[in-house]
Amino acid sequence: MFCGHVHFRYQPTSVNFYYTISFIIFVRTTTPNKIMVHLLKHNCVDGCPATYQATQQGIAENIDTLRCHVARGVKELIEKRLVKETKSSVKGLERRRKIYLLTDEGTSYAKDIHEKIMNMKIRFRDKKGNIRETKICDIAEKLKKELDVNIIDIIRAMSPEGNVDYKDLTKKEGFVDFTENAPRSTHFYGREKEKNEIKDYLKENRKIVVVYGMPGIGKSVLLSKIIEEYKNEKNIFYYNIHEWDTLRSILKSFSDFLQRMGKRKLIFYLKSKPDITMGEIGIILEEELMKNCKNTLLVFDDTQKANREITSLFEYLREILPKTDTTLIVAGRKKPDFYDARHILHRIVGEIKLDGLDKESSRKLAGEKIMDEDIFEKIYSLTKGYPMALELIDTGKGLEKTRDMMKYVYNEVVRKLITQEKDLLFFISVYDRPVPVDMLLQNNFSYENVQELIKKCLLIEHGSEMVHPHDLLREFFYNKSPADLRIKNHRKAAEYHLKWKTDLDVIAAMYHYLKVNNQKDAVKIAVQNGERLINKGMGKEFMEVTEDIDENKITKKSDWVEILLFKGDVYRGAGGFDKSLECNKKALALSKKLGNKKQVAKAYLNTGIIQLNQADYKKAIENLQKAAEISKKIKDTYTSSKVYFYIGTLYWVTGKLDNAINTLSKSLKYAKKIDDKLLVANTTLDIGFIHGLEGKYEKSIELQMKGLKTLEKMGNKYMVARTYNNIGVTYNSMGNFKKAIEWYDKSIKISEKIGNIRGVGYGLSNISEGYAKLNRELDKAKEYTDKSLSIFSRLGEKRMIVQCHINYGVIYHRKREWDKAIKYFEASIKISRKIKASEFLSQAFFLYAEMLKQKGDFVKAKTQYQNALKCYMKLGNKEKVKEVKKELMEIEKRI
Repeated sequence: MFCGHVHFRYQPTSVNFYYTISFIIFVRTTTPNKIMVHLLKHNCVDGCPATYQATQQGIAENIDTLRCHVARGVKELIEKRLVKETKSSVKGLERRRKIYLLTDEGTSYAKDIHEKIMNMKIRFRDKKGNIRETKICDIAEKLKKELDVNIIDIIRAMSPEGNVDYKDLTKKEGFVDFTENAPRSTHFYGREKEKNEIKDYLKENRKIVVVYGMPGIGKSVLLSKIIEEYKNEKNIFYYNIHEWDTLRSILKSFSDFLQRMGKRKLIFYLKSKPDITMGEIGIILEEELMKNCKNTLLVFDDTQKANREITSLFEYLREILPKTDTTLIVAGRKKPDFYDARHILHRIVGEIKLDGLDKESSRKLAGEKIMDEDIFEKIYSLTKGYPMALELIDTGKGLEKTRDMMKYVYNEVVRKLITQEKDLLFFISVYDRPVPVDMLLQNNFSYENVQELIKKCLLIEHGSEMVHPHDLLREFFYNKSPADLRIKNHRKAAEYHLKWKTDLDVIAAMYHYLKVNNQKDAVKIAVQNGERLINKGMGKEFMEVTEDIDENKITKKSDWVEILLFKGDVYRGAGGFDKSLECNKKALALSKKLGNKKQVAKAYLNTGIIQLNQADYKKAIENLQKAAEISKKIKDTYTSSKVYFYIGTLYWVTGKLDNAINTLSKSLKYAKKIDDKLLVANTTLDIGFIHGLEGKYEKSIELQMKGLKTLEKMGNKYMVARTYNNIGVTYNSMGNFKKAIEWYDKSIKISEKIGNIRGVGYGLSNISEGYAKLNRELDKAKEYTDKSLSIFSRLGEKRMIVQCHINYGVIYHRKREWDKAIKYFEASIKISRKIKASEFLSQAFFLYAEMLKQKGDFVKAKTQYQNALKCYMKLGNKEKVKEVKKELMEIEKRI
């Protein structure tokens, strides 16, 4: 049982008081114990419908922690046989979910914890300010009706000394507190002026407040005080940026915050899109923050560590925030570069530069440690009120001889630490992010060590779960730790992360192995997990950590080929086609040398996909056919299924529809063999859609409906939205515009729900075309096209910009505004030719001809019908060819 630490590590003089403190720290600090107490209240009967509180997200929200912490906590409890995992229907949710139940042993243990906590006596300050010693059960009972608090609320509000204040239990309902990882300040002196300045900026409705200053000057402490001030008045999101952070990692955390506010578009978007774009994200954030997102404060610390992608997020927020009731506070070592003097002049941005504390505040911070005023004067003269130095200096001995203030501070700190405290700091310095206190306990460090280092300001608390040294101290202890100890600690860190096996833990394990030059284990992890990480949107993180892998130190060269192929995938996903081609070229050469035909086929396949994206169809088909030939010879069904899918796609976009269907049918055959349900569905849908382009509408609808059923069973909402839209397109081609509008409307609704910006744009454009062709609600049709064009212009998607121009042509045709119609049709034709979009070009010619015919300009109409005929013949759309020929015969009679 992991409660052993509590009873045997403390040797108190006053048993009751210290036992209470140790037990409180034990319960407050460990997620597993909070989970146990929570599940005791919300435990479900096995086999019966569960409540939301028994799911991972429900537990996280109720114990006020992150879902990833809950995942680790329940895993530990399952290993100890205190909790079991099962799947169940959950009240209020559509699909079955994983839920967690206490075992018999777990129930007994949780009851024991609960009883001990409820009978503890603590010091409680009531709402009148009176302090008395009372049992937790009495507080809970008394405040239950008034505040609706439970045992978890009381534990969370408890100070490290075991005190609870009534005001800390009062929360205005409706505000989301996402500041668990914000540092906790132990001292706050002399920053009242700056704190009030920030508050004034907020009152003035400045949308961005910037706090900057040198390391250790007190930026994080000031932020923590601002967070405390507004906790009961605003929804607050806090994020501390680290060097390893990517745009996705920050957005993942922010999406959790928005989800707690009932906004799920961003979280759906991130789950469905491995390759995210800033254009789509900007549109989602603008919508999410503008709609019912009142009194919201976003706080980011250490912005000097933000990469270019993250800075672009702040640039988008700078543009969006003036339209919202949301404010952004950022802090860093220097002024960030996502705004300029204009934004300060227009009172969008407010700046605060932090300098050293004044003498009076410095005197308070130094406190009783330095009583001698002469020594204090020397310290103040040297430190210039630098808070970090003032906090760490115990005496001024030898101060007059020093020239390097921080070196003196470090030496003073290290010399006064006991062995266990030094070892803990050496251990934690190998981690480049906050670590759970649980993990320190598992490595034989005690609560006393942790608490003492927090008191000495050598560790910073991130909520009640995590601790981390200040960046400057971490670097110092890392460099000072003995080499053999550093290697040992990195290995322990890698093993710790591998135990949990989450995506970020896998990346972290590779990082730690590479830090001690353990290429073998790092490469093994990369090869085993690369494809999964990339498919889940962790490509950038994978790339960053694998940059440290040395090709020359890899004994198994096929592993290096695999890593090159993964890197090529990441570059391709980000649009870096040249770099992707370079990686695949190297992989191809090396795999040929090794005689690894499977990897040779992969390299040809990947090269062909890139060339297909670049519209270099001649080279693409050559490489894809080579991949097909090799994969067929070695009976690599998985690669064959992919190869034929992309060959089919190539035939489709080049207008060879019969070849496309035949090749996609081969892909479908292989996909069924390997039971790749998603590929089976996608291939079926594409074959169906192409049949629609050929004019075989009934067959098209039948196959698309078949693929749709598979996607709906899989719960793939992103692809479901795409399919709804494509079914609408097919009905539109049939001339059944009313039915088409119904499917477009379904596509728009699901796309809006999951944050599928492109899907919304497609739906709006297509539904606009439907209304225009029905010749009704033309102003509404134009409004839809305006919105669609706005989306695709921001995304830079030229094919859909063409479609929007065609829509305008049809709308103005119906309004009989001929000049405007001609302008938009000709613009659509020009762009279609430039980007070689055959299907849009045929549509533009045909609709332009219809408009000219109605206008009475039969000569020009004939020319455009002839152009349309050539396109439809090239596409192989026999139904449209017949229709156009019929129109040409009628035109000939009128000329």
